[in-house]
Amino acid sequence: MALSAFSQGIVVSAILLGAIIGAAVIGSLSDKYGRKTMVLLSAIIFALWSVSSALAGNVK
Repeated sequence: MALSAFSQGIVVSAILLGAIIGAAVIGSLSDKYGRKTMVLLSAIIFALWSVSSALAGNVK
């Protein structure tokens, strides 16, 4: 099932918004907990969401 042009725009916008918010949050937390911890946490979150996306049956 293909996404419409509008749905594709929503997906791209959500990704960019998530990157902006994530950078702000992780940046401030890295000052408190260290960069290594935050990079590791980011990698774990990314891996979990990647697996859940791969297991999704469809977009609805």
